[in-house]
Amino acid sequence: MTATYDYGAYTVNGKNLHLKWLEADINEVTIRNVGATTVGNSGYYGVNGTFFDNSSSSSTYGYLTGIAIQNGSIVRQAGGTQDYTTFSSGGRGALVKLSNNLADGTFLFEKRFYEFPVTHNGYTIQQSNVQWAIGGISLYLGETLTESAFNSRMVSEKAPSYSSNVARTAIGYKGANKVILCTFFDGNDLWNGGKGCTIWDVRTVMKDKFGCTMGVNLDGGGSTQIRFKQGTSSNYHETEARKIFSMVTVPM
Repeated sequence: MTATYDYGAYTVNGKNLHLKWLEADINEVTIRNVGATTVGNSGYYGVNGTFFDNSSSSSTYGYLTGIAIQNGSIVRQAGGTQDYTTFSSGGRGALVKLSNNLADGTFLFEKRFYEFPVTHNGYTIQQSNVQWAIGGISLYLGETLTESAFNSRMVSEKAPSYSSNVARTAIGYKGANKVILCTFFDGNDLWNGGKGCTIWDVRTVMKDKFGCTMGVNLDGGGSTQIRFKQGTSSNYHETEARKIFSMVTVPM
């Protein structure tokens, strides 16, 4: 089953955004190590993945700073933890698809944690039981939160530029085994990664437009990139040619 692509203008909290998104079956998602390349040059369809060390002079340049796991294995250096250098001990959020359901029927969950094994609903989950997992910043879609309360969570997760208007990427679960991979660009300046929306705005869109009940905000700004197929034509959108190292991919 192939993913579908759509796009359009959307107004959230008084801001004009341009959204580009993919909708795919939950079992068609693959987390990949794409190395030092852009989404547009990766050869895959999908969006950029988790956060990474973007200091090109660093010995850990390109190491991931969020979870990125496929079929029980990390896809790239440091992709097994949520904060390998400077984040809080509580880790960050991740969306996790299990290979084998828990006894209570759980097959997917979003949770803030550091690394596997992790406890969820009283069950201990090992990395070996992960079909795929991608880390980012929790959107807390299942909770009722004010913007102030949500931003306090962002401080706790050490979310970068959470209240700034920049390009964004998010993954969310909307039910019926469907996930949304959405990129958020400024509606008046689509090619400027330094313009866009806050993570609170991302949360609002994922809840109100797509009806997602779980989700995480992925890397953003110049990292926000998407590649998709329209008819027989393959296209991509990016605000800069930043190398992104990991991707959330889907078939098209």
